[in-house]
Amino acid sequence: ELNFLVQDILDFNRIIKGQIHLANQSFDLGVLIDEVIDFYKDDSAKQRRIKFSFEKPSKPELLQLFADRLRLKRVLSNLISNAVN
Repeated sequence: ELNFLVQDILDFNRIIKGQIHLANQSFDLGVLIDEVIDFYKDDSAKQRRIKFSFEKPSKPELLQLFADRLRLKRVLSNLISNAVN
């Protein structure tokens, strides 16, 4: 979490300076969501009886994105981290 916070602060500083560059790459959103959920399936979530689930659509092509994967992963991680904590 501390690493995410540091990166967020650095990104915010780059945005202010107009130096932010987004990576455009194709990726599967389902895989990204699974990675984030797996990261937060720990003892803390279990103790609080928090269950994560993600139901993938019947059309896998709906999960294909063209975006900055790292930054989207960071946003999702922050949202889930806030929900768990």
